[in-house]
Amino acid sequence: MKYKSIFWVTADHLKNVGNFKDYLVDNTDYLVAYHFPASFLKTQSYMEIYSNGEKVYSKRFPAFSSLHPFLKIVQYYMLVYYILIRYVRVGSFALVVIAPFCFLSGIVSFLKKIEFVLWIGDYIPAKTTSVQFMNKIIDYYSEHLPYVLYESPTLAKVYLNKMDETSVSKKYRATVTLGIKKNYTREKKVNKNLRLGFIGVIREQQGLELVFDYLQKNMSENIIFEIVGGGYRLEYYKELAKKMRIKNKIIFHGPVEDVSLIFKKWDIALALYANKKDNLSVYCEPTKIKDYLSYCIPVITTKTTYFHKNIALFGAGEVISENVKNLSNAIEKIQNNYDKYIKGVNKIVDKLEYDKWYADNFKFMEETK
Repeated sequence: MKYKSIFWVTADHLKNVGNFKDYLVDNTDYLVAYHFPASFLKTQSYMEIYSNGEKVYSKRFPAFSSLHPFLKIVQYYMLVYYILIRYVRVGSFALVVIAPFCFLSGIVSFLKKIEFVLWIGDYIPAKTTSVQFMNKIIDYYSEHLPYVLYESPTLAKVYLNKMDETSVSKKYRATVTLGIKKNYTREKKVNKNLRLGFIGVIREQQGLELVFDYLQKNMSENIIFEIVGGGYRLEYYKELAKKMRIKNKIIFHGPVEDVSLIFKKWDIALALYANKKDNLSVYCEPTKIKDYLSYCIPVITTKTTYFHKNIALFGAGEVISENVKNLSNAIEKIQNNYDKYIKGVNKIVDKLEYDKWYADNFKFMEETK
């Protein structure tokens, strides 16, 4: 095992993005994990303990569904410190993704020699008082904790630019993006016709209108567009498909627990983030793109996220500006040179293979113990 003892704290729906929890389970002597639900859900938070890769203990905590979202965070915070004191071993690393969970970390670090690691995964430009307050908390721990990781180069730039260079040089700061697991291998186009796919939260700025326009202009072609996921704009897009008379070309799967059977049927996957300054995807790790690549699907994306450069560099898909003509041309290019794009996908997956990727990026947890 690479690591002696780790405490992994994150939201339940993010616990294994990039196969990170799988990696920790397989490589940690003693792993304690605590996962909490999104604030709008009524489900319980829970903890698990793994010893040498085997689950040896689990416990669910009461869910106070009527609590205000802020009070839910307070509840999760209290449970984090309960677990830290009762279950986490002396000399562990505590890897958390929520900056407020670092409050009073200095006391726990002193008492149990626990090193806190904050892995920052997003950034919201300040517009409201609550967001400004949260950003100040993140800024503080980004500067003062001994170990801070940033999930994308864009995030690293945002936070490091706020900090004093002398202070930063004395601490561990690194950009650690997500790795990729090869879930599927393909050698050629799956379908005689064309099957496009999208997964994600159904909301604005995901480029769905652009795809709908493309489908409307290609009524004579046999094209299917599959959408996986739920969100507050799901019903809107279902109605839009009816109004545009393309309902027969779109399959709305809703939230899906196991996407493997669906992904294996897709020929091209879409991540058409709107390239606008107010789109929070500018700062984040594009997890959907890495999910697509893990199933060996060529990707069409925009220049919104940092990862578009990797897609272009490895030839794993096409990077476009947001209009129907460019989308149509990109789809045609991939269809006509499918084998070439598959080779590009395999190259990028090999480079970011999750086991080696995390081993390289988390050496600090292995070597300081």
